[in-house]
Amino acid sequence: MLVLAFLLLAILPSLASSTKTWCGKSYLPASPRTPPPPASRFPVPPISGTPLVDFACAQAVTPYLEGEQGVVLVDAAVGLRRGVEFSGKKGEDLAVRVVVGSPGAEAQVEAVVTVAAGAQGVEVELNLSALRPRAQPYTLSCTATSPSGQTYQAPPAQLRYLPPNSGGGTTVRMDGKSGGILVPKEGGGWEPFFPVGFYGKFTGYLDEDLSVVDDLVAKGVNILHPVPTFDNATALELLLDRMEELGIWLMYDMRWVRLRSTFSIERQKLILLVQSYMDADAVEKQVNAVKNRKNLLLWYTSDEPDGPGDPLNATRIAYDLINEVDGYHPISLVLNCEDFEWTSYVGGADIVLTDPYPLYVNTTFSSVYNTECTADFGCCGCDNCVGNMTDVFSRLDSFYDRIEWSGRKRNLTVWSVVQGFGSSEFWWETPSGDEFLAMQTLALIHGLVSWVLPTTPSILTATTQLTSILPLLTSFLLSPHSTFVKPLSLSSTTEIGLWTQNDSSSLLLVANTLNSTTVVTFLLPFAIEAPDVVLESKEGEGGGWSVEGRSVSLGLGGFGVWGAKVRKSGAGDLEWDKAGQVPWVIGDARGHA
Repeated sequence: MLVLAFLLLAILPSLASSTKTWCGKSYLPASPRTPPPPASRFPVPPISGTPLVDFACAQAVTPYLEGEQGVVLVDAAVGLRRGVEFSGKKGEDLAVRVVVGSPGAEAQVEAVVTVAAGAQGVEVELNLSALRPRAQPYTLSCTATSPSGQTYQAPPAQLRYLPPNSGGGTTVRMDGKSGGILVPKEGGGWEPFFPVGFYGKFTGYLDEDLSVVDDLVAKGVNILHPVPTFDNATALELLLDRMEELGIWLMYDMRWVRLRSTFSIERQKLILLVQSYMDADAVEKQVNAVKNRKNLLLWYTSDEPDGPGDPLNATRIAYDLINEVDGYHPISLVLNCEDFEWTSYVGGADIVLTDPYPLYVNTTFSSVYNTECTADFGCCGCDNCVGNMTDVFSRLDSFYDRIEWSGRKRNLTVWSVVQGFGSSEFWWETPSGDEFLAMQTLALIHGLVSWVLPTTPSILTATTQLTSILPLLTSFLLSPHSTFVKPLSLSSTTEIGLWTQNDSSSLLLVANTLNSTTVVTFLLPFAIEAPDVVLESKEGEGGGWSVEGRSVSLGLGGFGVWGAKVRKSGAGDLEWDKAGQVPWVIGDARGHA
């Protein structure tokens, strides 16, 4: 009874606030038009008038296991948004000292290297054998000294060095260089994993028909996210067993636990659903029950905590507890709001998902609450959205900017949840297969992609178009050896991405954001041979493609997509290596400049 009283005290304020605000905004007709507090918005750093050096270090792979050598990534980026004043010259040598371990407490590991100002992702090898593997992270400290004697101290960081996973479960790692995740490779070693999968309703769907899992595997889907509540424990075990047997990865969700008692609140009988990630006992019980499954990929603590405004430290408390009880799997959550307390909520995540659902929805008037939706008021299902496909990548881009500006580019990555549903709540129709594939492709160009079952046959068919080229996508989008380039185009309605590697092979993806035929011409940084087309939908009336040197012309139908593997034609340096010749937008493999 005491525990029950504690739970009620914890959740009733949250329930009360969730009926009044979403993303910090009032949305009921009689609610006051009180805007979200300015402090809840992400603080965009101003552009500096003088160069700044953003000096930081992070472990290259998380976690390291006993007996492994460690690598620390050192960044000394010079720019105008983040860092401290830099009076030196770009390219000058910085003397960098890397130290792992708390002074005076245990053995330390250190290295001294030279890093050029402006360099990023410089690998510093460390012998970790002097350290004792443990659940508690070690302190990672980095200091740089310029030729003039100016000293730069990196922000506080940690290095996780664990004993082998003794429970028999799989260890899954975060790759700080590519932003992807690494899973054990058959025969030893590690390989990048590219997630393509669905959220799936457990009660009334997955708990009743295990053949759903077989069908997904047959279509190439490699991850499934069962959505609670998990009231039928026997059915849940059968589902997880079948998933493990078929080798489909599990994204375990701990958002809800149903309280089996009913309570009278203002003469209304309610069955309360508790956010179980905020209940330490529930978290520990679930983690211990699932952590040793060989197909557990990652934990998913909270579903849209920024919507109702969960306590700002709740996701971090759950994050620390899960790492204490497990520590061998990444931790994720999804944010719904365009910008509400972003920094606090992602403090409890290695992977943050974003889920703008922009199609077949009115983003200016709520059909559910019969109120307008503005930047300061209302809930229309897609927070501060335009209401078209540009919302998919604009949200991803803003998240990547915040990751960069908050200094988390080595330990936080973004997955996109693409709209695969409709005909409910705010959305009056389900996207077509072509629309779904276009949103997937847009997410690929601007980040990484992860999606709700049951869904339509056309969406499942569109998914197979993506899963059929998974090895190719993985080799480019999750490789630390890939460079992303934004080809030059005058089109504002077509998104284009190019990933290149050292052997001159490249992956080109194109997506039309409008439901109308278009012909787009774009310029690549080098001439290419005839492309090997690997992805195609709704070829336009202008039809097909043509290549002339560095220029590519392509016809696309409404929401059409096109992808090809291309090779450089002829010899010579890539055009972007010739400083100042062409203003290419260049970034890492994740498509982020």
